[in-house]
Amino acid sequence: MIYKVLIPTAGIGSRLLKETHNINKSLVLIDNKPIISHIIEKFPLNIEIVIALGYKGDLVKQYLKIAHPKNKFKFINVSKYLGKGSGLGLSIYECKRELQCPFIFFSCDTYVQDRKIPLPDKNWIGYSHTYNPKLYRTISLKKKKLDKIYCKQRKGGKFDYIGLSGIYDYKTFWKAIDKSKNVLLNGEIEGLNKIKVKKIYGYKFKWSDCGSLKSLNKLRSKQFESRNKLIILPKEDEFIAFVNNKVIKFHKDENFIKKRVLRQVILKKYTPDIISYSKNFYSYKKIDAKIFSLNNNKKNFGMLLEYLQLFWKKKKLNKNDLKNFYYECNKFYKYKTLNRLELFFKRGKIKDKSNFINQTYIPKISELLKMIDWTDICKGIPSNYHGDLHFENILLKKNKFHLLDWRQDFNNNLKYGDIYYDFAKLLHGMIVSHKIVHEKKFKIVLKEKKVRIWIQLNKNNVNLIKIFREWIFKKGYNYKRTRIICGLIYLNIAGLHHHPYSIFLFYLGKLVIYNALNNRKKII
Repeated sequence: MIYKVLIPTAGIGSRLLKETHNINKSLVLIDNKPIISHIIEKFPLNIEIVIALGYKGDLVKQYLKIAHPKNKFKFINVSKYLGKGSGLGLSIYECKRELQCPFIFFSCDTYVQDRKIPLPDKNWIGYSHTYNPKLYRTISLKKKKLDKIYCKQRKGGKFDYIGLSGIYDYKTFWKAIDKSKNVLLNGEIEGLNKIKVKKIYGYKFKWSDCGSLKSLNKLRSKQFESRNKLIILPKEDEFIAFVNNKVIKFHKDENFIKKRVLRQVILKKYTPDIISYSKNFYSYKKIDAKIFSLNNNKKNFGMLLEYLQLFWKKKKLNKNDLKNFYYECNKFYKYKTLNRLELFFKRGKIKDKSNFINQTYIPKISELLKMIDWTDICKGIPSNYHGDLHFENILLKKNKFHLLDWRQDFNNNLKYGDIYYDFAKLLHGMIVSHKIVHEKKFKIVLKEKKVRIWIQLNKNNVNLIKIFREWIFKKGYNYKRTRIICGLIYLNIAGLHHHPYSIFLFYLGKLVIYNALNNRKKII
């Protein structure tokens, strides 16, 4: 059967709050895959999919071309997607020309577990038993056919309408849309109400709403948490998705992506090859291997250190270039930390003051940073570097390592950076693993000047930290410097994460730096 699919994505997704600050709501992740990919994968490659674009529309277009290059898309730029005169009805109406045949309407915040979607060889409407008439339009059925559609209210029909329907009588549908005065508000409902007289069959789906933060988080935690071994901590300005055996990286900063792509050429022997990229995305083939955090035993860690010794190829610099490198280290370690702390304190959750952290007196962060010998810290060793080297970014397959999600630059230097930054990144990840954060196995208690922080350290990682410390000493490197930079990393990322994890990171950073400065052997 010849038919098309309509996916309207023009809306701003206001109910999703921070999730849609930098992306379109159709790109919000479910099970490490954008919702729009979950929808598209339900249809054959030969079926044309009409995408109504508006808010962050260029990102949707970029993503689909990289994630689904074999699919047939028709992109329609909606003339108005915000303010008076905008609405779902306008998005639908402006796609009319491309939908002069039977089609399926599929809301971009509708997630259904069902693998197969019925053909629009007859009129049908999708519904669920989840009944919540205050939040969703509801429907009533008579003999499995649509009887009435109810607007959001206290009482309504027996079932929730899920924003998914098949339109066979498309001419009747568009005639109703053309004549309707309420199409901006009611969208496809205006057309469905008109073709109801020609019979609209009801189809039950296993449905979840992804249009609100509450329902989205409920779906994520309930359905996928247990089966997803790969844990990626969420960030507002970037994401990693897994689609069609590809890994797709997004970042809001076009320069970030550009540098990542350029650095992959430099790191070619150690990282997956980038197969496609755009202004805000790049992709590479997914490697069938386990992340190192699931293989973090003594033997494998020894192999990793041997491998990294080859990776950390030192760069020989003349005196002038070395002096400039030290200067860049100073900006990267000292002044970036000061800038990040300024942003952190602007959030207003806490103030800079002295504390007893885990019963140890520690001065204000401004005073603590003055105690650091910055000249020593910034005498970095120029070498090949990864820049975000922790166990979740390392894959192991048959004694072969693959490095993922590399940093885009070291203070604008793409070719080399400080080897100590990779050391510190390894240490920071062994102390605070993604799994521990994801499972919320950390605590922070604030009571006046007394602070208590706790984290459930991975037992294997505790042993590996000792091995790593001995390795650093044996190779003639400076473990104290590594620890201080590790503490600086916690301070730097504190402002990038959610509360209360951000507060935990701040105090952990203070404690790690203080312990290092005073040669205390405690991990935290």
